[in-house]
Amino acid sequence: MSFFLQRMFNRKKTPEPVKLKPGEYFTLSDYYEKQYPIDLEEFKKACPFDKNTTDLTKKAFIPADLQDLRKSDYPLLKKKHFLYFLALHTALLMEVYKHFYNNYDEFKERNKGMIFEYGCSNVYLYPWDILRALRVSFDKDLFWACFREVFTKLRTDDNFCGINEEDFMEIFINDPDMNNEKYSYGKSWKKMCQIEWDEIVLSSIPRYHARSSE
Repeated sequence: MSFFLQRMFNRKKTPEPVKLKPGEYFTLSDYYEKQYPIDLEEFKKACPFDKNTTDLTKKAFIPADLQDLRKSDYPLLKKKHFLYFLALHTALLMEVYKHFYNNYDEFKERNKGMIFEYGCSNVYLYPWDILRALRVSFDKDLFWACFREVFTKLRTDDNFCGINEEDFMEIFINDPDMNNEKYSYGKSWKKMCQIEWDEIVLSSIPRYHARSSE
């Protein structure tokens, strides 16, 4: 049996949708589709640095923003799913910036996220450091459910912006910054990331077969 087919047979059972607390959308997918972009814009507005910049596409964000928001007990910090989506989008933006810079501007526009800079060229706060700064405990099931939402949408909405998705994921999965074992998120990154990505790809195969037979 080929390696690809073996993965297909060994893939885990599709998990149940994550249900959110009262006052949220019923499923994580609904939240990510409808509310996350709104929450992200509110989060950007709340960052205390660079208050005078009203155009959020030009506003600068620094690590101290996170500390100030944490000290103020900002409401969005209680939404762990929002913070996981934020970290994953930060990871995406950084990866594109490092390895696919010609696609960066379009990618940043179509894939909502933000990057916290230290004020020096190309020196950023890495995704797991964002979560550490906000003292976000690791919820494995929720984290990987957020991963599935982000990467399924990235793929099905053609948001790779001309980047070959397999080339991107090969780099992304093996990125040493993502595989940082100092953090719970990094310890199982490579293994779990590959499992989740394989599941996303495999789940789309019938759709592609159907298209080819039309």
